Amino acid sequence: MPTSAAIKSSMHHSILPASCFVLHDPKSPRLLGGRCNACREVSFPKAEVCPSCLSEDITPIALSTQGLLYSYTVLHLGKSGEIIPYAVGYVDLPEGVRLFSHLTVTKDLRPDMQVEFYVAKIDDDNSEEKHFAIGFGPVMENPNHA
Repeated sequence: MPTSAAIKSSMHHSILPASCFVLHDPKSPRLLGGRCNACREVSFPKAEVCPSCLSEDITPIALSTQGLLYSYTVLHLGKSGEIIPYAVGYVDLPEGVRLFSHLTVTKDLRPDMQVEFYVAKIDDDNSEEKHFAIGFGPVMENPNHA
């Protein structure tokens, strides 16, 4: 599992504002999606209006921290000073949401592999708006993980 420092130091991560997260536990923020109460469609980020049925009856939900890698690519080109290669891909979450994200590794990736969500706060504590760097990486086997 990459450390927060490793995620922060990588030049390749997706940056999202704190409003995209459920922050009940500061050590493990989760992405904040929305479930339409009319048609049950789930969206990320949480929409004010359902993209499927146009209902405004949306309930905020914490999205799963694990999903399946749908597709990916490893990029070997970048601007001067960037860390290359790097990988990006689509991740399918159990709620039915497909996310595009940076991946934390470039080797041993394959479609349909289990991946998990990694996040690191990238602002200092004095910042007015908080931002987080996110990525997905292979689920690590951890015998102490429940």
